[in-house]
Amino acid sequence: MTYHEWLKTVISRGGNWIDEEPGAATAGAEVRRLFRRARLQRVKTIVLAVLLGALGAAYDGYSGRSFQSRIIYRVTESDMDATIAPPPKKQLKSYVEDTIFSSERLVKIMKDHNLYSNVLTRDVQLAVENLREDIEVEVWRNYFVDARMAGDAGRSARIGITFHAKQPKLAYDVVQALGTLVTVTDGEERTRLARLAADQVAQDLIELKDKIDRQQHQLNVLLYMPRAIQSGEGAAFRTSQSTNLARVQAQDLKKSLSQLEMVLHDLEKRHDSYELRASLEQAQMGVRFELVDSGRVQRIWGTTRQRATLLFFAFFILTLPLCAMGVAAFDSRIYELEDVRRLGLRAVGRVAPFPGSDIEPLVDRLAENRVQ
Repeated sequence: MTYHEWLKTVISRGGNWIDEEPGAATAGAEVRRLFRRARLQRVKTIVLAVLLGALGAAYDGYSGRSFQSRIIYRVTESDMDATIAPPPKKQLKSYVEDTIFSSERLVKIMKDHNLYSNVLTRDVQLAVENLREDIEVEVWRNYFVDARMAGDAGRSARIGITFHAKQPKLAYDVVQALGTLVTVTDGEERTRLARLAADQVAQDLIELKDKIDRQQHQLNVLLYMPRAIQSGEGAAFRTSQSTNLARVQAQDLKKSLSQLEMVLHDLEKRHDSYELRASLEQAQMGVRFELVDSGRVQRIWGTTRQRATLLFFAFFILTLPLCAMGVAAFDSRIYELEDVRRLGLRAVGRVAPFPGSDIEPLVDRLAENRVQ
């Protein structure tokens, strides 16, 4: 039935054109018709499916598969007093990516594991950027972003590090090296900062003690001055300044010394806490990295030939029906009455093959005889 015939039928029935649209049954009949036509072109269909299967297996073999390995750390803060505990980094992701995974450290990892050796000899920065693209750092449950008050329990976070490589063993080895780099470098950095803070406070203590000694010496001079004047030994003092002025200056120095003694006491306590902080960090008792998932070598099934064979048959089986429908749809020859009807021609019937049905028409045979 042509489109115009179908349209006339719909109008004559007075129904809704949506109801007359072909449904699932029509689609199923069309697929069966294509398969019937494809059976007459078996060689083309099978050859095309074989080619697609070979292309699928070759693409998987030469596309450069990527394997990954991942480790997860639970970062916990000790329950020591917040005023003593060294403050950890709030933005752990950027801290790991930019500070711990510095270019110098990544270059050492590339040399140790022979990564991007060709690029590394030409452009170090490009090799580092390529390595960074294969590294993924994830941070979740990061409670370090919350402020910690005195008496609060230690905070925690989770850090995941993933590395992608073309060999599963290489991905595992590199991610282990990256994990070691995080734990060791963070501990060294925190110890360095704690020691730096303790040394700075120690220097402040030295300067404060020198100031106290100088003022104490001035006070001793002022306290000795009135006694020297009364005993007749301080003629030089009698001409330069009076006894009352010396007493006033002595009182001011006593008040200043009293305040400096209080500052010295607080600074000594602060120095002791900073020394404790540095000792704790050196003993790795500040922030701890607990390995939750040590990662694993991604397993590969079979050999390269076995995987290629399996993929070939999988692609062949999956693409065979599609190839059959494609070959049948683009075949312009007529095989059955339905093919004639699809051309818009009214078919009365079909003549079955009989002996001699494949002989050429009489006119063609006579023309061939004339030529001969």
